[in-house]
This record gives sequence, C-alpha cells and structure tokens, in this order.
Amino acid sequence: YSVRPHQGHEAAEVKKFGLECSQPLVVAAADEKSKRPLASLLEVEPSGMIVASLKPGADKKCWIAKLYNASGRPENIKLLGAICRGGSIYISNPSEGRLGKIPDRFALVPYEIVTLRIEK
Repeated sequence: YSVRPHQGHEAAEVKKFGLECSQPLVVAAADEKSKRPLASLLEVEPSGMIVASLKPGADKKCWIAKLYNASGRPENIKLLGAICRGGSIYISNPSEGRLGKIPDRFALVPYEIVTLRIEK
C-alpha cells in the first residue's frame, strides 16, 4: 500500500499516483556531464493527461501512443516532444491504421482513451 498526503481531491492526480505506484520505473537516458534527462520523446499538456503507453509502430514508420484523460473534465490537449516535431498525428485503431488526421490541439472528454499514430 502507498499513502500520499494531499489537500483536496484532484481525480487526475489520484489516478496518476496509482499508476506510478503499480508500474515499474522507466529508465531514461541522461546527459553525461549535466546528469539531466535528455529530451523527452513525448510530453502531453495539460498535466491531467496520462500517456498509458508509447511504442514504435509495427511498420517502424511511426509511434503509437495511448492517452487517457484522467482529469474528470474536458481537456484541450497539446502534444510536445521529439517525436511530434515536423510530423503528422492521426487517430489510430488497434491495427495501427490511420483513421483521421488531428490538429496540433485537440479535445478529449472526461475519462476518454485515445490511440494516436505519430508519424515523422
């Protein structure tokens, strides 16, 4: 069990904390001199969003990301990070196919899960 002190209730933070406690740590590369992490592959704004998974596509031409809106309210999403620069982003299906191109910012309803195909 894990206990975390808090003030008030924020649904997204509760879900993120639960996932962080149940998932293994991910090792990230760091700069040898500064010891700071190298640029993130994918970042999502706002912070209530959870990247549930990120993997290379089966065709090796894209990344497949599964996002979860844990905030309990509609959110306007923005994707950042190395894999998003200069590429195209599509809603995807379980077969990693393109279902439709999405803009730089897009909306998710509360507790929605979406799979994205991010192409360079």
